[in-house]
Amino acid sequence: MATTTNWEEIRHAYVTGELSIPEVAQQFGVTTSQAYQHCAAEKWVEERDEYRRETARKAKEKASEEASEVSALIFRIGKLILQRFLVALKEGGLTLTASDAERWAKILLALEQAGKAAEAPLVKIDVKTMTDAELDAIIARNRAGGEGPP
Repeated sequence: MATTTNWEEIRHAYVTGELSIPEVAQQFGVTTSQAYQHCAAEKWVEERDEYRRETARKAKEKASEEASEVSALIFRIGKLILQRFLVALKEGGLTLTASDAERWAKILLALEQAGKAAEAPLVKIDVKTMTDAELDAIIARNRAGGEGPP
């Protein structure tokens, strides 16, 4: 009983994989000559090139989206920290050392840079009642891929 060669499967393996025509032919038990004939007639090389371009475009787009999400997260966290700081200043329960001022300058610089890339809405949290432990938990959860307040 003769078996039918599944050229669609062979084409798919070549277009989406890393194997050469001879390697694909060997993997599927067809001759290299047959594989080259189908490759030329069905334009597998052009299809593979297009597949790789599209895959690279999608990967670049995803990386860009992830970078934007990270920037937005940094901006939201920085804004929360700044809100806590301003509340403490207004309530008069805060003294600022030179070291504290330097740290705030770094936070504000990071906020400015992150704010340029951030377009996501801010997470609303009552900063007057938030403890340092709660803020640390939000930061840790976001580093682990979680979202939002507790």
